[in-house]
Amino acid sequence: LGNVGLPNGLVAAGTEISGAHGIAVSPEGRVGYVEGPWTRKVREVNSDGNLATRAGDGEISPSNTCVFPCSALAYSLLSPYATAWAPNGNLYVSDRALNQVYSIDASNTITLVAGRRGSMTGNGDGGPATSAKIDANGIAFDAAGNLYIADQLGNAVRKVDASGTITTLATTAAPNALAADAAGNVFVYERDNRRILKIAASDQAVTTFAGNGSTEVSGDGGKAIDAGIGAVGGIATDGTTVYFSSNGRIRRVTGTGKIESIGGWSYYATGLAIRSDTLYVATQNGRIVRAPLAQLVTQPAHVAHDFD
Repeated sequence: LGNVGLPNGLVAAGTEISGAHGIAVSPEGRVGYVEGPWTRKVREVNSDGNLATRAGDGEISPSNTCVFPCSALAYSLLSPYATAWAPNGNLYVSDRALNQVYSIDASNTITLVAGRRGSMTGNGDGGPATSAKIDANGIAFDAAGNLYIADQLGNAVRKVDASGTITTLATTAAPNALAADAAGNVFVYERDNRRILKIAASDQAVTTFAGNGSTEVSGDGGKAIDAGIGAVGGIATDGTTVYFSSNGRIRRVTGTGKIESIGGWSYYATGLAIRSDTLYVATQNGRIVRAPLAQLVTQPAHVAHDFD
């Protein structure tokens, strides 16, 4: 890992990783992420800066014989995509090839949380999440412990409550990255429409939050709904401001709806997370960096580079 111009140093400095995405940070400062794309492993940087594998044996052709629960380190993930920390401290991971979401506890025991492999009729709404049909992409928790899943091929955001029951929160066009704030508002990127939607916690009303459908990046200083945001790889919020990666750049939407680009950045951002007023960024070329939100400065949009 190396310094990329943002203040406050690095996470697990000096360790080489083959790309990082799907980042999540626990309240205690533990960083979960997907390493890849080819390692097929979920890793953690703990609050002391030590790096450990949490799930995945790295096998290319998985032939899982696990009867859940079983060892996460012996379990073959095929295409892990995103991580999220549950209120109970377990690390969750989605696998968009296996169409499932898993929970990993402190002893690295893995348990199925959502998704059924194989064909089925219907999407499973109203039943146990472990029997539901999902295309698991981005995942996130709210403060109440509800799990949200971007079901990309199902064109829906799914919600799994504390009892394990799954429902459709909202229909969207190929949802991908998502984030939830403490109040339960969900922000989700529609890949096909190149925009970020807000799903209100109060009434599940769906409104456009950012993006005008353009594949290009534009509109800094103006209204977020009029801006081009391109491809979004990660979303994070502190409850007031929403941060996201925009064609590799880091951008934010303020509480007034204005969109801005963050300066001091030249690598391709693939995932974002926020903890204790600090922004964590995963990059395509294998860096994880952090910076206090108060020290982030804006500048006009610039070209982000990967594999520098």
